[in-house]
Amino acid sequence: MFVNKQKNMIKQLNIMKRPDHAELEPLYIDVGLAYQRKGESNKAIPYFEKSTKIWAEKPGEDQVAIASTLNLFGQSYFLKGEYDKAIEYFEKELKIQLKQFGENDPSVARSYNQLGLVLIKGKGQINESKEYADKALKILMNNKSNDFDLDIANSYDILGLILEKKGTNDKAIEHFEKSLEIRLKKLDNDDQDIAWSFHYLSNAFKNKNDLNKSIEFGEKALHLRLKKFDSNDPCVGESYTLLGDIYFAKGDKVKAKKYYDDAILIFTEHFGENNQKTQNIKLALEKIDQGKEEKKKWMKWWKERNEKDKSEIIKQFEQLSTTDFEMWLLQQSKWKNNFNRENISAICIAIESYIHYHVLYFYVLQIIKENEEKKQEEVICLFLFSFFFYVLINNKNNCKNINKDTKTIKMKELTFEELLRQSYSCLSSKDFQKINNENLKMQLMDMQDNIIESDEAVKKEFKKNKPSFKLNWVSFQQSIIKGENKIIKNGLVIMIGISEYDKNMGWPNLRNVKEKDIINFKQLFKEELKYEFVCNESPKMTKEEVQDFMDQIIINYKLRKNINSYDGLIMIVCGHGDDGNVLVTSDGKYVSIDKIRASFNCHEMESFKNFPKIFIIDACRGQNIPKSHEIVMRGNENANKNLPIYGHNDDGFLTIWSTTKGFQVGDLSLLSKNIKDIVISKYKTGYPFKQMLQDIRKEIRNSKSGELYCVESQDTTSYDIVFSARKIY
Repeated sequence: MFVNKQKNMIKQLNIMKRPDHAELEPLYIDVGLAYQRKGESNKAIPYFEKSTKIWAEKPGEDQVAIASTLNLFGQSYFLKGEYDKAIEYFEKELKIQLKQFGENDPSVARSYNQLGLVLIKGKGQINESKEYADKALKILMNNKSNDFDLDIANSYDILGLILEKKGTNDKAIEHFEKSLEIRLKKLDNDDQDIAWSFHYLSNAFKNKNDLNKSIEFGEKALHLRLKKFDSNDPCVGESYTLLGDIYFAKGDKVKAKKYYDDAILIFTEHFGENNQKTQNIKLALEKIDQGKEEKKKWMKWWKERNEKDKSEIIKQFEQLSTTDFEMWLLQQSKWKNNFNRENISAICIAIESYIHYHVLYFYVLQIIKENEEKKQEEVICLFLFSFFFYVLINNKNNCKNINKDTKTIKMKELTFEELLRQSYSCLSSKDFQKINNENLKMQLMDMQDNIIESDEAVKKEFKKNKPSFKLNWVSFQQSIIKGENKIIKNGLVIMIGISEYDKNMGWPNLRNVKEKDIINFKQLFKEELKYEFVCNESPKMTKEEVQDFMDQIIINYKLRKNINSYDGLIMIVCGHGDDGNVLVTSDGKYVSIDKIRASFNCHEMESFKNFPKIFIIDACRGQNIPKSHEIVMRGNENANKNLPIYGHNDDGFLTIWSTTKGFQVGDLSLLSKNIKDIVISKYKTGYPFKQMLQDIRKEIRNSKSGELYCVESQDTTSYDIVFSARKIY
C-alpha cells in the first residue's frame, strides 16, 4: 500500500508539464518523504531540491514550511553520514526558527537538538554539542506543558552521547535510561525512537565492556527495526554494525564478520562504496582479516614454549571450563602479562592444534626411545596393571572392534602421564598408522566408563583389588562424522523459560526457571560451547507470544534454508506443564510441546533433516506427585483433556523429560544444573551425550529431593551425539 501510494504520487508528478509549478511543491515533499522513510536518502534529496527551487523563487513563501523542508534535507544528509551538509541545512533551519518564534520557543529547542545530535554523533565535537543540548533542555524544562517530553528525551540522548564520548559510561547510561523511560510511557512499544534508546544503551554497555548486556539491548534494537522496516533499511544496517562491533570486542570474529557483511551490503546499496559508513565497515572487515595474522603470531608463541610449559597449559586447558581457563591464563599463569583478553581465542586455537596433531607424535617418540633403552637395561617394575582393551576406531563400534586380550603393563610411577605412556607402548605399528590416518586420540577409562585424566584418578583405581582400565579411541575430527556419531559444533539453542504467571490463573510463579535454569543453560551452551543461544526476554509469555517467538526465530535465523549452517538444534522448555505434553503459558493457556517438536521434523523443516535435534523439557506431565516433602511443582491439578497430541513422524530427535508421563516435577532446577555440570566436565574428551544422560540421571537421583525427578528420554536417532565447542577464528 505504501509503495502504491508512492507510485501514484510519482505518476501525478509526471502528468504535470512544468517542473517548477507551484502545485508540485507539496508533491515533491511527499515523494521525498516516502523515499526517506524507506531509507533511500539518495532518491529523497533530489525531490527536496526541486521543492526548494520552487519556494526560493517565491519570496512570500511560508517560512515555517521552508524550515521544515530544510530539516528534511538535514535528516537525509545525516542518515547518509554527510555530516557537514546536514549541519549546513540544520543551521539554515535554526536561523528561520529564531526569526519566526524567538529564542525560547520549543521549535528552536528542536533545532538545537538536531544540531547537538549531528555534532556529537557525526563530528565528535563535545563542547559545541553540549552547548546546543543544554540550550534545548533549558527551553523545554521551562515550558510548563508536558507535550514536549519526547523532545526532552532527545536532549537526554545527546547528553548521554556526550558523556559516553568523555568515557563516563555509567552517567551516559543514566541519561539513556531516562530517555527510554519517557519514550516507553509516551510511544508505542515498537516505535523507532525506542529502538534508538536500546541502540544507545547497547553501545554504552559495550564501551563499559559489559558485552552480554550490550548484546541484549543491541538485539532488542534490531528486533524493533526489522519489525518496522525492510531488512535492507539503513537503520537495520546501524544495528548490524553495532552488533558486529560487540562480537568483535567479544572475540567472536565469525559472528562479527556476519553482521559486518550484512551492514556493508545495506550501506553500499543506499549510499555507495565511497560513503563514510561503508568505508568504516570495510575497515572493520580488514581488522578481522588482520586477526589471521594474530593467529599466526600466537601459533609461533606456542611453538616457542618448552615442553614443561606446554604440559602445564594443556593440563589447565583440558580440566577447566573455557571461562575458567581464560581467567587462569590472564590472572594466575606466569604469562599473564604477555597478552590480553583479545588474544585468548588465537591462543586456544594454537593449543588445540598442538593437541590434535602433535601430542601423539610426542608420545610415539618417547615410546621408541624407551624401547631402545629397554634393550640395554632392565626396567624395575613397581606396579602391575591389568588392561582390558576396548577399541572404538572412528566410531564404528561393533564386535569386530573389541579386542578381549588382557595385557599387563609395567609402570615406573603411579601417575597419569606414566599410565598414558605405557598404554601407548602396548600399541602395534598398525595402531599408530590408524592414529595418523584417521586423526584419533587415546582416552583412558575405568570399567564404569569414567574418564581417567589425573594422577588422583589413577591412584583411586589402584586401591581396588584388580585395577583395570579400558582403552577408547575418539576422533579429533571437528566436522560431522558419518555413521555412528554426529558432532554438533555450530548448534542453535532455543529456550522458552516461563517463570511468571497471571495471578488469577491459579499457577504459582517458578522462581528457579528465571534464577537458575536460564542461567545454567546459557552458561553451558552460550558461554562454554559458544552456540547461538536464543531465549525469551520477558519472564511472562502468553500463548500468542510463544507462537510469535517461535515464528520470529524461524524468520530471523532463516531456518528454512539454514543460512547460518547450523548442524544441530537444541530446544529447551521450562515452565508449568500438564497432561498431554503441554506447556502452560502465563495466561493459563496450553501450547503443545509435541506440536513444537513436530514443526522441526524433516517434512516441516527439511533443512535440519540430517542433523540431530535435542529437546529438553523440564515441566510437569500430569498430576501424580512423587512421595516426598512438599515443594512447588511445575504443573497444576487442572489437566487439559481436550488438547490434541502431536507426535513427530521423523527420525533424528532425542527428547529428554525431567519426569515420566503422568507425574509432576519440582521447581528445583536439578535437570539444568546437572546437564550443565556433566556436559562441561566431559564434552572435551568426545564423551557421547547419551552416555552423559546416564550420569545426569545418577547425579539427580543422588541429589537432595532427587526423588522428585525421573529423567526420561525418547530417542529416534541412530547415532550418538557429541558436543564440540564452536571454533571462533
